[in-house]
Amino acid sequence: MLDSGSMERRIRDYFDSCNEADFDKIRSHFVDDAVHYFPPGMYRGPFIGSSEIAERWVIAVQSIGSIWTVDQIITDPTSGRAVIEWSHFKTIQGTLLRGD
Repeated sequence: MLDSGSMERRIRDYFDSCNEADFDKIRSHFVDDAVHYFPPGMYRGPFIGSSEIAERWVIAVQSIGSIWTVDQIITDPTSGRAVIEWSHFKTIQGTLLRGD
C-alpha cells in the first residue's frame, strides 16, 4: 500500500512525464492493456493500451502545445484511490480544459 505522499509523487510524475512528452515515462505508468476513457465524443474515443496512451499524449504536446497542471490532489491510501483536479492548456489552440 502506498502512503499519501507516495501516491501524490506518482501522480505528479505522470503529469510531468506527459508535459515532457516522454513516451517511455508516460507508458511506464500503465499496464500494457490500460484504457484511458474520455467523455463521449472526445478524442475519437478511449486510448487503448499503454503505448497508445503515451503516443497520443506525445502527439498532443507536439501538435497542440499541451501542458497539464495538477491543481489539487486528494488521496486515500487505505483504499488506494485518488482524485485529481487538473488543467489542460492547449497553447496552440488557445484553449483550456479543466477536469478531475
